[in-house]
Amino acid sequence: MCDVVSCANDGACFANRADGYICLCPLGFKGALCEESFSLSSPLFNETMFSYAVIQWPQSSQSYLSFMEFEVTFWPSAPSGVLLYSDDAGSKDFLAINLVDKYVEFRFDCGSGEAVIRSEEQISLDSWHELRVSRTAKSGILHVDNQRPIGGIAEGAFTQINCSSALYIGGVPEYEKTKRTAGVMKPFTGIIQKVCNRVQ
Repeated sequence: MCDVVSCANDGACFANRADGYICLCPLGFKGALCEESFSLSSPLFNETMFSYAVIQWPQSSQSYLSFMEFEVTFWPSAPSGVLLYSDDAGSKDFLAINLVDKYVEFRFDCGSGEAVIRSEEQISLDSWHELRVSRTAKSGILHVDNQRPIGGIAEGAFTQINCSSALYIGGVPEYEKTKRTAGVMKPFTGIIQKVCNRVQ
């Protein structure tokens, strides 16, 4: 089907069944053939305004997760701040992605001990960066831009995380109520363009 279809504006055609197709459009374009342009804005977070965004987890609040993966595209304007955070009020469980003096940190606790995974190199301010974190049971991996992936393992025996709170992006409503070992100290300043997640 894609041999007779032409997606506009550098869209890519993919066959989604024997007699069908879909055009995957670049940012800023939509429509069956990526023919429609639209204005796209990215949320700007500001430390002095204590701004943050809230999204709900796709599964129920009492789900215990063995696997999770997040991809984040961001533009930092300050060297430190929280990118993503969620926790469980009734246990030690949490997950956090922080920027700490221009290093990216992925922290999580399955309830019996934390893992702290830190990028090898600092990132630059005022430029776009991509990160991906994944956690399977007690093992976590952090990828930042083209840096070497870094792995780590949480202490203790527990292998699942329950996050009963919402997923906070760019900050949290009350910093004094975050888990002490999560390293969540201050809001993020800059742009967070994309957050994608998969959980099981």
